[in-house]
Amino acid sequence: MVSKTVVLVDPTGIESELLNGVELYPNPTNGTITLKAANTQTNAMLKLYDSVGKELFQKTATPSALQQGIVFDLKEMNDGIFFLSIKTKAGTRVMKVVKY
Repeated sequence: MVSKTVVLVDPTGIESELLNGVELYPNPTNGTITLKAANTQTNAMLKLYDSVGKELFQKTATPSALQQGIVFDLKEMNDGIFFLSIKTKAGTRVMKVVKY
């Protein structure tokens, strides 16, 4: 008789620990979005990508700037879906942004 053990890991638990307290609003947007990360203690690399993965811009953000809120102006961009990557020492989180 052969015995096997299967361990299931909930990947959503990883994301909830990474950058807890992140807010991105208003989403969907027709102009600007604001990113706030209340519990971030280190610098973060922010990158915005379009729906085909082309990097549109990148910016390094300090913990104080993230706590106060960083505004992104999407007014000049075409309507569509974008992805905001937030990378810290704790890991990377990607958030979807819809512009109409």
